[in-house]
Amino acid sequence: MKHGTRWKLELFAENARKAKKGLRAKNAKIKRLVALIYALEGKPLDCDAVMSSYAAIKSSEGVLSVFRGRTSLCIAAMLSLKGNPKTLFDRTVAVYDMMNKRFLKSDFLAVAALMVAVNADPEDYPQIVSRMRSFHDGMKAQRQSYAGAAEYICTAMLALSNADPRNDVERIKRMYDILRPELSTETALALAQIALASGVSDVQAADRILKLKGMTKDRKMPLDPIMLGVLALLPSDAEAILQDIIETQALLRTKKGLGALFARKQEMLLYAAAVIASGYTEDTKEDQVIAVASTGIFSTIIAINAVAIATMDPSIGILAIEVISSS
Repeated sequence: MKHGTRWKLELFAENARKAKKGLRAKNAKIKRLVALIYALEGKPLDCDAVMSSYAAIKSSEGVLSVFRGRTSLCIAAMLSLKGNPKTLFDRTVAVYDMMNKRFLKSDFLAVAALMVAVNADPEDYPQIVSRMRSFHDGMKAQRQSYAGAAEYICTAMLALSNADPRNDVERIKRMYDILRPELSTETALALAQIALASGVSDVQAADRILKLKGMTKDRKMPLDPIMLGVLALLPSDAEAILQDIIETQALLRTKKGLGALFARKQEMLLYAAAVIASGYTEDTKEDQVIAVASTGIFSTIIAINAVAIATMDPSIGILAIEVISSS
């Protein structure tokens, strides 16, 4: 395991301990997700800053606002990491209002709005929202639209990338057709969108994803397929990546509050994979990974995978977050 990865791993464990005591939230998984957001930024958790942002959201939004829903504490954490959380939140609400005229109201649409607000300039917001709709309509025409948690987030990712909604929808369908026999409809489509935005060729990306899927199955690693997809896009040896994840998960299990009594295996694998993937994206200089970081694709993967964690607990339903990469 790389030294930088081990440092970030230790930071996550410490952040998780802070979150347990310092965040006023009922669900432990949400607290750990906030701890992960800060760790992937390479920063110690500031519980006061998170709760301050959370209070600001509650005071400025009505009780029925999506920003006060299932994603609220995670959005507050992301805002608290920025030097101008109030300005960024105002921009996020502005983007959401544009999106809500074209898409259905959703917690995940709020996450997509934050993604756009962070990664684009205000004067570009209308054009990006328009591109989102073009991708959405194009995929719907190809019968490739779906109603899952990843839809709005992945469509926003595509709109932020260099992908062309007029020409690239067919590429998404081709890769989807390769992946669908081995993956669910929603997962296959999300990975096709992610690969397109990353700039990896259709066949190459599909081959990597399916190969890594087989390797995780052989090792009995219940790694969420969306995270598996981003790992497959990294230009690194698959064996080395999986071994790093196994070692990282084992080390996390030794940390106070992260043992088998506190978190299930799939949740811990997600944390381990997120830390490892973050380390690989920071250490490599290959153009492919730079493209992934610059368009927020790695952040998007974490957003989608948070669904897997939250749905383990039916009391909170589906939750999605976006972790803003420091790249």
